Amino acid sequence: MSKLEKSIKNARVAFAFYFVTLVVSFVSRKVFIDTLGTELVGLSSTMLNILGFLNLAELGIYTAVSYSLYKPLVDKDTNEISRVVSLFGFLYRWVGMFILICGIIVSFFLPLIFGKSGLSWPVLFGSYFTFLFLTLFSYFNNYRQILLTADQKGYVVTRITNYMTILKVVLQMIYLLYLHGSYYGWLIIELAFGLITRWWTNWKVMKEYPWLITDLKAGKKLLKEYPDVIRNIKNLFAHKIAEFILFQTDQILIYAFTTLTVVTYYTNYTMIIKRITTLISSTLGSNLAAVGHIIAENDPDKTRKVFTEYNALFFFIAGVFAFVLYFITDPFISLWLGREFVLPKLIFLLILAEAYITITRQAVMFYIAGYCLYKDVWAAWAEALLNIGISIVVGYYTGLLGVVLGTFVSSIIIVCLWKPYFLFREGFKTSVFHYWKEVAVYILLFIVSSLVVWPVTKLLPPPESYGWLMLNASVIFSTFVLVYGILMFFAGPGTKGIVTRLSVKFLHKKK
Repeated sequence: MSKLEKSIKNARVAFAFYFVTLVVSFVSRKVFIDTLGTELVGLSSTMLNILGFLNLAELGIYTAVSYSLYKPLVDKDTNEISRVVSLFGFLYRWVGMFILICGIIVSFFLPLIFGKSGLSWPVLFGSYFTFLFLTLFSYFNNYRQILLTADQKGYVVTRITNYMTILKVVLQMIYLLYLHGSYYGWLIIELAFGLITRWWTNWKVMKEYPWLITDLKAGKKLLKEYPDVIRNIKNLFAHKIAEFILFQTDQILIYAFTTLTVVTYYTNYTMIIKRITTLISSTLGSNLAAVGHIIAENDPDKTRKVFTEYNALFFFIAGVFAFVLYFITDPFISLWLGREFVLPKLIFLLILAEAYITITRQAVMFYIAGYCLYKDVWAAWAEALLNIGISIVVGYYTGLLGVVLGTFVSSIIIVCLWKPYFLFREGFKTSVFHYWKEVAVYILLFIVSSLVVWPVTKLLPPPESYGWLMLNASVIFSTFVLVYGILMFFAGPGTKGIVTRLSVKFLHKKK
């Protein structure tokens, strides 16, 4: 199976599951809020973010080792692959031990952290240790999964994860609605399905790669044989801290300046946004491995050409979703949960702008990971300091607005301006001018498309029911895709290339 075939299969599997999980997630969110309350729903989100901080101990090992797997996978060197996975397992076991120790220490501070919530100690500790145990299981027993991702077989993980997630959430809803269950039972279901999912994935890896033999005891010896891995891990650590601060600290800071209820209001919006970005990352995220393989082939012209195609694709996707979400998110929140859950427009626009940046940055981040370019440690620290500094200072006076603003400003300066320059200088070894020219064209076409389609949105009826909302969303989506797609095809650099590549592959498949 070729790289493109694997990419298409990953996208097809992810897309097939997307709408089912989308419906299940929104229905379950409503059920959980109604049965458990906003405090407990906010608690679970905040606990996951605290554990996200402990996961910084991962140090970027996954990314560094994935990079070391691309070449042996291209060369089909099974012995080298087994050695690299053994090293990964050895490193992950030590990380797991560190997280276990730190996790126990952090648990002593839970009553202090959540003192103002009024929740009981059993609830706090039950929630915390459930998610901590699932995290540790991934480090101690599920390290082989990296091979599926590096080999562009993420669709295997997607299938297993989605099957189990859907079944888990349905059982949790039945338990809460019809058996009048408690939060403790909800946690037990969460734990049980988390363990089954991880075991099933591990079993699938061994079935997919029967020749894979891992020896964790040889890890210390292998560590000396792969100095590049250690160097990349050191550089990645700072980037992981910045990434955590960018994506994981918002809810913690929001709780610090407001309440768990406001955290729930905020996560209602981010849940919608993340469902979109998850669709994109799950359907196209496997291309990260494909990029690594392309770079390993050492063909500069092909590498640069494919980058332009990916960049055009991500800017098109980001533009479509940003435009549609602007019109349907607030009405959907009103229908789903009630008008009292609608956030101020400025906060929503900042969340939406951050989502646009998150999607459009993907091509650059794919290639930075493919080249393993993480020596710009100063940029990671600058992003982290900007984010946390603005969030704390402005958040102290404005609450939620300041926290969201901190994430947005740090993304503009580091992600949008520095990262592309760094990639072209160190990876492509050419001027970044052509990139900025391409981006300017994409943004101009997005603005023109928005101005053309905007009058159409004024003709649509008020979305006072789910039926009307779906109709409005369909009309806005199809109209904008048509206008923006035509403009991108004829004027967007790289667009014809990606369309031709996919069309040829589709026609070949049909034939």
